[in-house]
Amino acid sequence: ILNEQNFYLANVTVGTPAQSLAVLIDTGSSDLWVMGNQNPYCEPSSTSSVSASATNAYSSAEATIDCSLYGTFDKSKSSTYKSNGTTFYIEYGDGSTAQGTWGTDEFTIAGITIHNQSLAVANKTDASISILGIGYVGLESTEQSTTTEDYTYPNLPVKLVEQGIINKNAYSLYLNTPDSSSGIILFGGVDHDKYTGSLETVQVVNQYLYEGVLQPITLAVTLSAITVNSTVVSNLPAVALLDSGTTAIYAPVTVFMAINQALGGTYNSEYGVYTSECVKEDDTTQATFDFTGAKINVSLYDLQVPISELTTGTSSSRKGTCVIEIFASSDSSYILGDAFLRSAYVVYDLDDYQISLAQSNPNSTSENIEVIKSSVPSATSASDYSATWTTTSGS
Repeated sequence: ILNEQNFYLANVTVGTPAQSLAVLIDTGSSDLWVMGNQNPYCEPSSTSSVSASATNAYSSAEATIDCSLYGTFDKSKSSTYKSNGTTFYIEYGDGSTAQGTWGTDEFTIAGITIHNQSLAVANKTDASISILGIGYVGLESTEQSTTTEDYTYPNLPVKLVEQGIINKNAYSLYLNTPDSSSGIILFGGVDHDKYTGSLETVQVVNQYLYEGVLQPITLAVTLSAITVNSTVVSNLPAVALLDSGTTAIYAPVTVFMAINQALGGTYNSEYGVYTSECVKEDDTTQATFDFTGAKINVSLYDLQVPISELTTGTSSSRKGTCVIEIFASSDSSYILGDAFLRSAYVVYDLDDYQISLAQSNPNSTSENIEVIKSSVPSATSASDYSATWTTTSGS
């Protein structure tokens, strides 16, 4: 998977003959949708198939996405595409939306073709890239719909199991360092050379139990404590979503302030973030995230991005002032996005409602892959495995 700085993508093909496009890898959602070639938000020059009427339905100010960058899908050119006629709609945490129609088609990733994969063709979206959600089926937009009868369908990880490609609905995520050009997602296996120390297993928590949801539907775990070097900045158990589809770390306001200040940050009221002098890679300042005994260290160096990336959207060298990529969330929960995940090797075991964590082994060039057949190989329970967040302990 390729590091696009704000997200990670996989190059895939859809349909017959195959049409190439890129998808964002998202553990925080569960639907696969591809951008349709009729998307009115596409710049007129970025896809030759956008009709004049579709383009003119939106002002030129809204048609601002260069859809040629990550590709679009023309369902009319695929002989294997089948629409089921049902409506697709999803809204993400950043406010972006996608809507269109559900169907099935051939879907190929890393040379493996999944037959009759359910996917939506988004004929209207203000997102810049198609999305491959690989979370629980209970989080699928079809299950969360308020306008149609709820149902789930086999999303990509489930189809990989059904077609005998992997043994279990489990995958490992290795994003590598912020400066590396790529990372790895390994469906159905663990690469022991991509982490240091040992894999420690924690429970996936059911943050919606109080709403009557019987099993977890998000890939969230218990965050027991956060320290910066030796200073405790939070020890109240809370829900933390391990979300590859989010760029930064989001924490409740009080913790957002405490952790940034402990990291040496100064509040910038203009942008609502904390900044500090850009540090070098050998700087020893780090935040430690404790998940019921499984601990992951994240260096200040890995948490910083040059302030120009925030103000102008362009990358630059790490000189002068940097933004600390820990932002304020809107509630009491945490989202641990790529800024955290790059420091961890994460094995998501959806079947057993468990996640195994270890410190990432940066820039590993060797591999030692083991298939996940039942439990995660070489993983042991975290020391406080049973001390999980509940609706009473953390809220």
